[in-house]
Amino acid sequence: MQYNKSMASRFLGINLLRVLITGIVIVSAIYSTRVLIKSNEEINRANQMLENALSVQALTRSLLINGYGFLSSGGAEFLQTFYARRDDLDKAFSEYQEGLNYRSDKSKIARKLEQNINSWLLNDIDPRIVARQAAEQSQSAVLSTEAYRFEDFLPGGLKAQLMELVAKEKGHLAKQQQEMQDAIAWVRMVFIGGILMVLFSDLSLSFYATFGITRRVRVLAKAAKRLAKGDLDVDVDINEADEIGALAHSLKQTVERLKHVEVVVRATAAEDFAKQVHVMGLQDQLALSINKMSDSLKRSAAERAEQNWLKSGIADLHFKM
Repeated sequence: MQYNKSMASRFLGINLLRVLITGIVIVSAIYSTRVLIKSNEEINRANQMLENALSVQALTRSLLINGYGFLSSGGAEFLQTFYARRDDLDKAFSEYQEGLNYRSDKSKIARKLEQNINSWLLNDIDPRIVARQAAEQSQSAVLSTEAYRFEDFLPGGLKAQLMELVAKEKGHLAKQQQEMQDAIAWVRMVFIGGILMVLFSDLSLSFYATFGITRRVRVLAKAAKRLAKGDLDVDVDINEADEIGALAHSLKQTVERLKHVEVVVRATAAEDFAKQVHVMGLQDQLALSINKMSDSLKRSAAERAEQNWLKSGIADLHFKM
């Protein structure tokens, strides 16, 4: 029997399968970790963008407060703070735009908001400030001012745009946080599932390898015990093409050989010397010995027959004389 799949190759295949499963788990873990890192980076970016949007809103409110303070009281500190906050607002818009895609909706809203605020400052607030400064320089009567509340001082469109910008950043941050939670759940599932998969595959492959060997070894051991007791009615149902399969095939050949020897010995015992054990080679001492014994018994039988014939002939001769 030729066998082309040894036990070593089977174990090698099982170990390669284990390595493959472990590799898949490791790659999945690496990918999941990268997703988690990317989600964390997106959350940090979303936090920064929300801070920039809130900074724009806060600086705009500061402009309102200090502009109203100057128009109401004429205090120079209000005007100084007003221009400082105006410069800060320009920087805040610039920093906010740097973190956005130029073609995104938020970038369009931010650009439009910046244009509207600048237009509002140039066309509405700056002329009021100039008029207030001119009135103070001419020492005329105090300029009558209106009660500029936050809702009234800022045009409704600009207020809505500021709220929309902040709302979009809050929504984006909430979305990124949800994606972060999903990524954490995914990573947890990958790690737990990967560990369970490795354990299950390892146990399954080990059980397959161990059970596949021990089952056939038990069959061979049972057949060998019966054969040792002289029972030649042994059936070894193992047909795998590996070392154990080759051993089972050799055991089957041994059983068939012993059955053949049994037939020859029974025939020899019945003085049927025509049957001979087929000699497999010079090392087949059992077949050579049985055939030699059969030849010896055949000669002995022939000699006995000849002696019996002589005795019978002498007896007949004596009887006739």
